[in-house]
Amino acid sequence: MNKIKKRSEGVGKKFLKIIACLSFIVFSVFQSYSVFAAEGVATVTISVDDQGKTIILADGVKLDISAEDGWRTFTLSSGETIAAFIDPRTDAPSMKIYSGKVQVEAGSTTTTVPEGAAMSVNVNHETGAASVTAITGTVQVEAGTTTTAVPEGSTMAASVNPETGATTVIAVTGTVEVTSEGQTISVQQGEATTAPPGEAPSPPTPSPPAPVPPAPAPPSPPAPPEPPASPKPPKHKHKHKPPKPHRPPPKPPHSPSS
Repeated sequence: MNKIKKRSEGVGKKFLKIIACLSFIVFSVFQSYSVFAAEGVATVTISVDDQGKTIILADGVKLDISAEDGWRTFTLSSGETIAAFIDPRTDAPSMKIYSGKVQVEAGSTTTTVPEGAAMSVNVNHETGAASVTAITGTVQVEAGTTTTAVPEGSTMAASVNPETGATTVIAVTGTVEVTSEGQTISVQQGEATTAPPGEAPSPPTPSPPAPVPPAPAPPSPPAPPEPPASPKPPKHKHKHKPPKPHRPPPKPPHSPSS
């Protein structure tokens, strides 16, 4: 019986297999890096308890703060240092970021707050509509298909239509920059824009009343916490003394010859 000999693969096929394997490895590494980068930002969630009072969650754990506490400083499990405040008049929360970068989820909005910036948010937990104020610095607010840059001292309000998915962004105070589908427009105070899914923001028009009133200005946040003092080197009880220079013994006196 004749044996069937396998043909050896040509150099071209081997080269193509190597390229395919390398492409798969590069894609897997890139995908893993993207997931790691997305998960690398700490997330703080604004919610309510059974009594309808505002609570603040960090990594799913409730922060120990209430409306009677004023500003309180926390260090998150991922290392970021923040200060949080819940207004006793309106139950609206505010946040100041001392180190790192934090994403604040409230209703249908996700606000990225960089280091040194502070923001406040008022949210309707039933509809998901929210208003965000940049107290210091510039924050980025994602709602629906839009991303809005809110500069210091400005307030925006956002709501997502549950039936059509269209996002409406209102400039309550100041001027904000709204981006959707790669196109950015400026929306001035008292104007609004709407971005349906897959479409650019519409030209600004006079805005309807904000779905959620902006949070009142909170008191000034506390100064950043002092960094821990670096330990001082221990003091040596016995100081090392340099050895004394060697001196030759004194010469005997010269006796006169007899």
